[in-house]
Amino acid sequence: MLATDTGAGTWANWLAPHGIVPVAAGDGILDDGVGRMATELLTNTVRQAILTIRDPKAGLRSVMAYGLGNRALVETAALVAILGAIVAALMLEFTQAEPDDMVLAPARSPIVLAAFQLATIFVSAYLLYFVGRLFGGDGTFGECLTASIWLQVILLLVQILQFALMFILPFLATLAYMAAIVLVVYLSVSFVKEVHGFRSLFAVSAGVVGTMFVLAMIIAFLMASFGIVPQQGF
Repeated sequence: MLATDTGAGTWANWLAPHGIVPVAAGDGILDDGVGRMATELLTNTVRQAILTIRDPKAGLRSVMAYGLGNRALVETAALVAILGAIVAALMLEFTQAEPDDMVLAPARSPIVLAAFQLATIFVSAYLLYFVGRLFGGDGTFGECLTASIWLQVILLLVQILQFALMFILPFLATLAYMAAIVLVVYLSVSFVKEVHGFRSLFAVSAGVVGTMFVLAMIIAFLMASFGIVPQQGF
């Protein structure tokens, strides 16, 4: 079960440790520090992502330590999905892919992409929770959702890097895409071990590969449902 939203489970837990504290003023929030807040948040997110890539267990542990509750997790998932959809739509636009190629016209809609990414986050979290519990893991759904969201945040940063490389060094953009695939497997295995307390690397790796296969089929179905790929293929 997800934790309820108490004072320990809100966005204040994420912002306060970095010295970012919104100040109430009348009916709203002072916006003179919005720029600094955004910069600090981005900087610390990148720093946290680098830590996670270097040491996945420590990185995920530090993220889960914020204790975000139900509402904050859902809001974060929605925000990550929206940002990911915007970046994906921009990448599709600049690659100038035709609607009758691999990606259909609906995929150019940020709304469709955001809905698809949000669904992927929650499906991934549920699979992580269900499969882990099936094999004796003790992770909660809230922890699994946190891990799923954090993985998507890291992949979003990689996606932004890839988008920038498309204009600077195009050949490195392809390498970044390949690195992202390896990163997904690497972080997924580490996250599963940390969330569910597993010790066997082989068992976790086998479970992650099997889960990813199931997830790939679910994603393919979702893509067809959202009109991102032709439904005739099913």
